[in-house]
Amino acid sequence: MKIYFDAITIDAQRTIELTFSSNVHNRPLTVEVCFSMDCTGPMGHWIGAGKQHIKAIADGIQSEMKEKYDKDSILRVAFVAYCDCNGPCRFNCIDFHQAPNLEPVQAKIATQQLLSDTDLCEDVQGGLDKAL
Repeated sequence: MKIYFDAITIDAQRTIELTFSSNVHNRPLTVEVCFSMDCTGPMGHWIGAGKQHIKAIADGIQSEMKEKYDKDSILRVAFVAYCDCNGPCRFNCIDFHQAPNLEPVQAKIATQQLLSDTDLCEDVQGGLDKAL
């Protein structure tokens, strides 16, 4: 799983480099990252991996931003957990928090439990809608 999350981080770094080169923008770079996670029963091992790696991903993005772009760069992080469409608690969210105050988001992710698992389709679209 570490390789999977490393690939996500590398891809995010490439996207940031292409989109926000220091030569193009002379104002602070703001990056907003919202982690959206399926929290139904079968995804338990992925939830565990997310808890373990999301902080490292956010730290890596923040470090890369400061090193390559601008000391005034801003990182904002949010989290959306979603489950089945007919679940009693379909979403568990926390809105964007700006670094260095990411502790509320990290605490939310660290305490995330499995949401309902009624075996109806997961509300991926609803989760992405909440993320936006």
